[in-house]
Amino acid sequence: MGKSDIQDIKLQVNEPKDPFEVKHGYNYDYVFVFKVHDETEELTQIQKDLSMRTVLQRLANAGLETKMYYSTSRDLVFCKIRASLERLCKEADRIDLKLEFDADELKRVAEAGYPDRGIAPIRIKDDPTLTHRKAFDNIFAKYDMEPRLQPVYKKYGHKKIPFRGVDRIKLILSIVGSSTTDGGCHLNVTTLTIKKCLVTAYALHDEEEQASLTKKWINWASL
Repeated sequence: MGKSDIQDIKLQVNEPKDPFEVKHGYNYDYVFVFKVHDETEELTQIQKDLSMRTVLQRLANAGLETKMYYSTSRDLVFCKIRASLERLCKEADRIDLKLEFDADELKRVAEAGYPDRGIAPIRIKDDPTLTHRKAFDNIFAKYDMEPRLQPVYKKYGHKKIPFRGVDRIKLILSIVGSSTTDGGCHLNVTTLTIKKCLVTAYALHDEEEQASLTKKWINWASL
């Protein structure tokens, strides 16, 4: 590694964080890669119909945010994709995404009951002689945007949001693939790749989650 490379790294490290990342605790989760076509290049009809401009417009219309940059050889365009927390919540509610409840919060809600709906308090005593699991551990249910339920969902990351990186990727792909009447892009990533409208598409790693997973692997390996 040369001196110029080190300087470049320092510049990147010292760059201020994206306001989006500061607010939500995550950033871009998915990437589309487009080829830069020569003006003389013959394109198929589907490549014309689903050009980079058209794909980007559909992403924007569906409420997805993008950031684009060239490859060093300038023959490819990388398009990073993300969705705001509000947009993710809306899609999770629409498709009934199954999420895990926070055991302590679920226990609190269950024991409080819901008098307005005629639901009596539910109290379950843990019995370690029967199982090491607590009564409210590992319980999943479909996501709902109802404000009363938000504290009950298990939270992740330093911003304590209900979606892991894998959940955000799943939701972004759901938005991309769903019909425009459902607020989506009506795009099939597999078809776009096969028909060479895209060079490729892939998910990005969440650095915070990756560091946490690496730590778990190291701890497991040291046993």
